[in-house]
Amino acid sequence: MPPADQDRTLSDEEQIAALYRELARLTDSPAVELNRAVALSEAEGPEAGLALAERRLFERRLAELDCSAPTSWRSSSPPRTAGAPARSTASG
Repeated sequence: MPPADQDRTLSDEEQIAALYRELARLTDSPAVELNRAVALSEAEGPEAGLALAERRLFERRLAELDCSAPTSWRSSSPPRTAGAPARSTASG
């Protein structure tokens, strides 16, 4: 027996949000992501739309930081936290 939510038809807002989710998967457009967040807020409430917008903004900022960071920041060693002693790479 299928779950009860599968028997329910989607509202117009939910269908629009689903279409924007698919469009966002196919493109990498900030405008599509913003429209998707608005559609999601109409379908599921403002908290859901704001959470998506904030998450996407955070992901984009991280991607920009990674691309613009100096090479030494992208090394395989983890960054040193404030107050942590520096690890010596010289032997002896």
